Amino acid sequence: MAKKQGIVNVLAILIVVVLSVGVGFGAYFLSRKTKESLLKKPAPIFQPEEPAIVSPSLIPTSSPSSSPAETLTVNFSQIGNALNWDSKTESYTEQWQLLYEAPGNPAISVNLVFDQNSVCDFGSGDEVCDKSKLSNGDLVKVEGNKVNDNVVIVKLKKL
Repeated sequence: MAKKQGIVNVLAILIVVVLSVGVGFGAYFLSRKTKESLLKKPAPIFQPEEPAIVSPSLIPTSSPSSSPAETLTVNFSQIGNALNWDSKTESYTEQWQLLYEAPGNPAISVNLVFDQNSVCDFGSGDEVCDKSKLSNGDLVKVEGNKVNDNVVIVKLKKL
C-alpha cells in the first residue's frame, strides 16, 4: 500500500511540474508577443482632409502681385515622409517628394514644389520655407495645390 501511495505522490508531483512548465512557457510567449506588439507602432492610415480655402493674407509673401482678394484652393492634404533620395540613382537630389499611403495604395509619391508663397512650420511657427531645414525621412503634413504628380505647397508642417 505504501508503494502505491509513493507512486501516486510521484505522479502528482510529475503532473504539477508538467503543468507548471506549460504555464511558464505560455506566460513567457504571451508576454513576449505583448511586448513586441507594444514596440511595433502600426503605420497610420491617413485620410485626405476636405479641401480648404486659404487666404493669401495668412501667407507671408514677398511678391507685390498678390492681392488679399485672391484665394488659393487647397486640394491636397496628406501626412507622409519628405524624401530627396532617388532610389534609382542611389543619390540625393534637389527635388523633394512626399511619400504617403492611402487605403489600397501603400506607397504614393508626389513632387513637392516650393514657391515664394509656401509656408513651413519646422517647430518654431510659420515662416517662409527653407528646404535646408528638411531632413530625409521627416514626417510632415503637406497642404497644397496638386496638379498631376506635383503639389505646390501652401503649408508644410514638420510633425
